[in-house]
Amino acid sequence: MTNATRLLVSLTLSAWLCACGQSGTSAPNDTNKLCDAIIVTGLTKQCTASDLSGTIGIVIDTHEEAARNLCPDIANKIKALTADLTGNWRLQIFSPLREDKPLAYCALH
Repeated sequence: MTNATRLLVSLTLSAWLCACGQSGTSAPNDTNKLCDAIIVTGLTKQCTASDLSGTIGIVIDTHEEAARNLCPDIANKIKALTADLTGNWRLQIFSPLREDKPLAYCALH
């Protein structure tokens, strides 16, 4: 993933998070709303949440090294949205070519 792509992802997430306080927008209080919020950023079109495994999985067209670098950045950007999650939740990044094994994962809080 190029630095420009990484910057675009960070700016998109930042812009979306800044809009959270606007009328008609509120922080999600469950995992389905969290996935909806992540999808709204345009970062991914696929997000799944599992209360059972404590994971949020997103699909991004990237490679393993970039996913490892990007995961903590994304987790940090959505930290305010995940504050209500209890337990040890993880963000997992998957490739569209292989959705059975994450390219990277990191703690959400």
